[in-house]
Amino acid sequence: PTAQEVLFETGWTVRWAAVRALGVVGAGSNVALPSLTAALQDQEWQVRGVAALALGQFGNEVPEEIVTQLIKQLSDDHAAVRMAVASALGEIGAAARQAVPRLRDLAEDEDTAVRTAAEAAVLKLSAGKEG
Repeated sequence: PTAQEVLFETGWTVRWAAVRALGVVGAGSNVALPSLTAALQDQEWQVRGVAALALGQFGNEVPEEIVTQLIKQLSDDHAAVRMAVASALGEIGAAARQAVPRLRDLAEDEDTAVRTAAEAAVLKLSAGKEG
């Protein structure tokens, strides 16, 4: 089956593993980006979180429209997903600078780990402006 079929036609643990694998082996190849982006909308928070982290592994190769979708996920109901998205945006680098205002908003998040990840991402993205 294709990655897309695995992502939508299996149990969440298989989807999680498929997304994780796409992030590991897919970096450097934009072929995996559509499946990873689709996984950001998965019903299970574990899959959404690992999809965000996987997208972060693509670094500056992540297109603006996917960065925009990641920014929307900063409002996810689950703190682990918000934390993963903030971390991913920091890893993406210059292509994610538009996320800085929204990441700064997370300074008020109820979850300490989310606040920490958002702060680290802002520092990375701000440092990138100088270089």
